[in-house]
Amino acid sequence: MLVVRQRSFGKVVSFIFILLKKKQGRTIKISMDRRRPRKPKSSSPHPSSTSSSTWNRAVPAPRKSSWRNGSGEKPGHLKKPHKDNIRHQLEHCPGERKFCEWLKNFIRSKHLNFITTIIWVIHRCSDMDDLKLCEQIMRLIRSEDTCQRAVNTPEGSHEYTPLCRAAYRGSLRMLKLLVSKGADVTYTNSHGENLLSTMTIGRKDSLLQHGGNEMFINDRFDQCLQYIENRQRYVKLTTEREAEKVKKAATFVPFRPRRVMKAIVKVQRWWRKKRSRE
Repeated sequence: MLVVRQRSFGKVVSFIFILLKKKQGRTIKISMDRRRPRKPKSSSPHPSSTSSSTWNRAVPAPRKSSWRNGSGEKPGHLKKPHKDNIRHQLEHCPGERKFCEWLKNFIRSKHLNFITTIIWVIHRCSDMDDLKLCEQIMRLIRSEDTCQRAVNTPEGSHEYTPLCRAAYRGSLRMLKLLVSKGADVTYTNSHGENLLSTMTIGRKDSLLQHGGNEMFINDRFDQCLQYIENRQRYVKLTTEREAEKVKKAATFVPFRPRRVMKAIVKVQRWWRKKRSRE
């Protein structure tokens, strides 16, 4: 008995079928191999990230970026029940350390974004003029760049930063703390309001609320105004000096003493005379 392999038998049958169709004037292309066609290889080293979001074996999982460690992930928004819980704890918590411990446990239990909750709490501290609690919360942030971003993040419909809220309250010590952490003194929101305009609005509101303490309120806001103007002047001078340094570096002329310069001029004159004679 002749043993015929399946592949060779399939080739013979397909060849006979082609010959029969050629007689009728038609040609049909038939794949001689019955194996499944291979899928095209993707150029990316992580095929799971391009095709689907599921993780495959032997492929490293994509690393989630956290804004706490200094990456570029933008913070989101807290829900209203979470805000109410944190606000209630701010009002009734006995100390700063206990509140920080409670906040850590609350973030872990509710699976919240760390930097989002920290930013919201910093805004509330600047509203309440609670300096010790704000310092304790800023210590939870590891990197300085992340702390600077958190301090300069606006919130609310007016897009106020924590520095704007401290200027509205007229708190000089909170202004100094936020500026030391990298707060932007030249910030203006989408409505065109800067620190000076928010400070004038805060002065008017505080005078309406506490009219009897007019002298103390004006003194407090005058100190804040003087501090912010000095800081803005300092920032302007530093930016101008940096711009001048860049210009000088672009047009740099090496220093040469007078004797060397005279010798160079004599050599240049001699070379020109020589070329003119030739």
